[in-house]
Amino acid sequence: MTVSSESEEILVEVDNSIGAKVGDHVMVSMEHMNILKATFLVYVIPMILLIVGIVGSYYILDSIGFNGAKEVVAAIIGIILMALSYIYLKINDNKFRESREYVPVVTKILFDL
Repeated sequence: MTVSSESEEILVEVDNSIGAKVGDHVMVSMEHMNILKATFLVYVIPMILLIVGIVGSYYILDSIGFNGAKEVVAAIIGIILMALSYIYLKINDNKFRESREYVPVVTKILFDL
């Protein structure tokens, strides 16, 4: 998605099953559950993995008697877990696109603006 700071136009890939043409102003819809699922996948899961990685590894390191910089190691483990979630999303990006579950749909061509 591209958003320009100088205009209100937004470029979004959509499913154009009604045959809108380039330049048409259209109404675009996406199911609310799909938006929530996509948001959860992209924002919430990585944040949960970051926090669980940091807190969990800190307490595990503490319980096994690790004497080094527990905070630094825990932070690195949390960042690695978060990065793994983004790598998973990137690897499966084509699968998400092909499922069309997370792609908005053109529902109506608007004639009067």
